[in-house]
Amino acid sequence: LLDHIKLQARNPDAIAYEDVDSTVLVATDVGGTWTIRLVAVADGSTTTLITTNGTTALGAVQGLVSLGTSKALLTVGTSLNSLIAIDATIPATPRETLLGSNLPSAGGLALDPHNHNRLFIALRDWVNPSPPDGLVISIDLLSHTSKAVAASGFPFLHPDSIAIDERSGRLLVLTDANTGDGTRELRAVDLNGGGG
Repeated sequence: LLDHIKLQARNPDAIAYEDVDSTVLVATDVGGTWTIRLVAVADGSTTTLITTNGTTALGAVQGLVSLGTSKALLTVGTSLNSLIAIDATIPATPRETLLGSNLPSAGGLALDPHNHNRLFIALRDWVNPSPPDGLVISIDLLSHTSKAVAASGFPFLHPDSIAIDERSGRLLVLTDANTGDGTRELRAVDLNGGGG
């Protein structure tokens, strides 16, 4: 499937399931102009949901998560990223909405499977006044409030990819404690209602 996507839509920046059994969302960009496509798993057919008009943010898509049929959240940019919502439920008039900007290397996104109003974002290059650097935040999509996810013992140093294990209720975070050694670490924290 990914080879088909590469041929049809260049190399993907990010990919996320829309429906685990049938469709995935694929993000690509050409010169910073990003596009989100819906790809059928069965046959690889694609439908363009939206191509940015440039009003929200330009750049590579760093993170992508589905909010349901033809809706998604994505992070876009290189160093200071933007959080964008898309809604392509009306194909003739897809919308993109800027939800946040100046997020330091915002990459990984994960939606809480038990509360679809709670989003987790990995901020790889967030600068802590007292090191270590990096942060994972939880955002309430209704109130737009955010809080840091607490990690005891081993902090989330330079986190980028994140996921939620539904069975254990844990947030999984891929970190880079020593950026010069070529290794990565997998950290896990119990969500405890969303705050770690």
